[in-house]
Amino acid sequence: MADYSQIAGSAPVLAHPSTFAPTAGVALTAGTPVSINASNGEAVKAQGSSAALANCAGLVRAPASAGDRAVCQYGDVLELTAEQWDAVTGGSGGLTPNARYYVSAATAGLLTDTAPVGEGTFVSPVGLALSATEMLVSFAAPIAL
Repeated sequence: MADYSQIAGSAPVLAHPSTFAPTAGVALTAGTPVSINASNGEAVKAQGSSAALANCAGLVRAPASAGDRAVCQYGDVLELTAEQWDAVTGGSGGLTPNARYYVSAATAGLLTDTAPVGEGTFVSPVGLALSATEMLVSFAAPIAL
């Protein structure tokens, strides 16, 4: 993996992994954007069509079975295989370099390189693709449309 600890003269970007319990009965694949359920602290698949789910708290670093704790990353560079990125973007060949990615408004737990549009949706930035397999994870507060 390339060293992106400093970008454009900025301060070093630190890796920020954290763990959350996935929702009962739901497996989470690597790269899945998750929000945190305010009532029980469990990870749920983020979605840009709901205020409660639009605030992405992390991307799952490795697959987590239902009931297992998910390790999530909320900063630094996340490297996954092209196939793993394809599973959460619906694309092929991995990420599109230099594209910005957002939480999908259409489908929970997916990412899109097209910002959601339309009344009642939320634009939730997740990161910037550095290559087909690497994303600089950088969240921002969701913007309601």
